[in-house]
Amino acid sequence: MQATLKRGLAGIFAAGLMASAAHAALVISAGTTTNVVCTSGVCTAVAANAVLNAGTLQTMLGLSDVKVTAGTAATDIVIAAPVSWPGRRGLTLEASRLIKFNAEVAVSGRGAVTLLAGNGSAPSFGSKGRLTFSSVQGGLKIGGRTYRLVNSVKTLAAAAAADSTAAIALAQDYDAGQDGVYPNSPVPLSFLGDFNGLGHTIANFSLDYIGQFTDPVRVVGLFAELGPGGTIEDISLTNAQVSANNLSNAGLLLGQNRGAVARASVAGRVIGTPGANVIGGLVGFNVSTGTITSSRSLADVVDGKFTGGLAGFNQGVIFRSFATGRVTSQDELGVVGGLIGTSDGASGRAERPKISQSFATGAVSASGRFALLGGLVGQSTISTVV
Repeated sequence: MQATLKRGLAGIFAAGLMASAAHAALVISAGTTTNVVCTSGVCTAVAANAVLNAGTLQTMLGLSDVKVTAGTAATDIVIAAPVSWPGRRGLTLEASRLIKFNAEVAVSGRGAVTLLAGNGSAPSFGSKGRLTFSSVQGGLKIGGRTYRLVNSVKTLAAAAAADSTAAIALAQDYDAGQDGVYPNSPVPLSFLGDFNGLGHTIANFSLDYIGQFTDPVRVVGLFAELGPGGTIEDISLTNAQVSANNLSNAGLLLGQNRGAVARASVAGRVIGTPGANVIGGLVGFNVSTGTITSSRSLADVVDGKFTGGLAGFNQGVIFRSFATGRVTSQDELGVVGGLIGTSDGASGRAERPKISQSFATGAVSASGRFALLGGLVGQSTISTVV
């Protein structure tokens, strides 16, 4: 019953997070093409509510490159039906506000996609939306920036190691179970670039960090740290596990966040062994410059000093995010929260940490004699919770 309730609340809240006020849109769907004019490979919306048939678009892509634009009549482009094509043809989507994937767009071979949304913003992906490339030789540009396509955790790590400021995108779902157990973060240094999961999932990622107190970096997750100005968007981790010790900061996605995380989802388990310091389901430590938006953790989080369902320690901004996993600690001085272990603004930063439109539903417990715990936040110092 409790699990059913959690799933229900999470689903309702997630729907609320992703919903936005209705805007004029060109919708690519199974419906009849309406209020769209296609000439010389360019399809333009001529009314606020327009429809381009997905089959028609596929046929056009079989013959030539195609540009679909919302023009001045509409503001958004929404992909509501699957679209796929073979070969080297390219698809450009252009909208003045946003591009939203509610269905899969699948690119075969060396086909290319260019996404041009308002202010160069990244696309967003619904629960069934994704942009899939069968080959990493395909092409992707978002907001004028060229992305390097990867198709595994190891190729992601290699791309980040080659250029920590790179734009990288996950071309397809990946099962990391075949990689075995990682002894440290696959991306071990601060990542300052842009990583977009394109709505894809990495399953069965496993990391067991047994470090030393002398290790120069003790932040662990799929990424050790996201640096200032870096972004991670539209990625899911399922059945993931991270174990860490020796005063480490650990989370399934990130050990430490100094950048911007948006629309990320994790499920699995984070385990702190003796000496673990800050552990969270999504992120271990969300530093003062870090933001977490429209993200969720369904992971269980166990045994840190600062332990939270979403993040163990927060000095930054948490917005429209939630956690549903069990959070517990045996640390004598443990600080445990369903969403955040500690939200601390006592470090002299210009703006206090802020948690808004966020919640937690997981069970919270602590056995330490001097432990602090809360359903949302275990301890809050000079923070704003709204």
